[in-house]
Amino acid sequence: MKGLKKFLIWLPTVSYMTVIFYMSSLSKPIRYELPHGTDKLLHFIEYAVLGFLMSYSLKKSGVKRYILRGWLFAALYALTDETHQAFVPMRDASVLDFGADSIGGIIQY
Repeated sequence: MKGLKKFLIWLPTVSYMTVIFYMSSLSKPIRYELPHGTDKLLHFIEYAVLGFLMSYSLKKSGVKRYILRGWLFAALYALTDETHQAFVPMRDASVLDFGADSIGGIIQY
């Protein structure tokens, strides 16, 4: 039963990370132009959700300092996501996107 409980605790987090990876794999995910600066807000919100999910999963798994670790894992995932985008046609890696992702990851509680 312990294994199933852990699986269910982590399922939303891993599923959300999978969605992020999928969206990052698309060459042109949005078919229209966004107003200036809107993409950073979307990055912020996207990683605020990930930071929350990551911290929640860590907390329910009994990990201490789960907020800090949740943020660190979200920021690390943001770094891998931006690196991944560098290899996707019509996408690029952005330090500003990584910054918005990292700030979003800490704004969880």
